[in-house]
Amino acid sequence: MAAAIEDKFDIESELVRLNNGIFRVYVDGKKIFDKYDESRFPDESEILDSITSLQGS
Repeated sequence: MAAAIEDKFDIESELVRLNNGIFRVYVDGKKIFDKYDESRFPDESEILDSITSLQGS
């Protein structure tokens, strides 16, 4: 997923390892996905679409 973000948006992503299978995605401090809230792992396209939406606003 990090490679797809870098390829599409030319931005660097950072993986922060946490415990208990936590998976959250933030863009400029705004949470765009939380595995705990959604009870699932996101599709790559879902994250890319969310980033695209944020860039347009």
